Amino acid sequence: MLPTTRATTALLGMSPDRLIAEIQQLWKMVDVLRRSPGASKDSL
Repeated sequence: MLPTTRATTALLGMSPDRLIAEIQQLWKMVDVLRRSPGASKDSL
């Protein structure tokens, strides 16, 4: 679903693989925050 490598690099300054890896890392961090005992719905 990502544009071509050249287009992604031109628009975002990174390769599609790097973008996917960054998004995966972000979701891991969000998941950890959601599961932490002190997390509330208001803090997300």
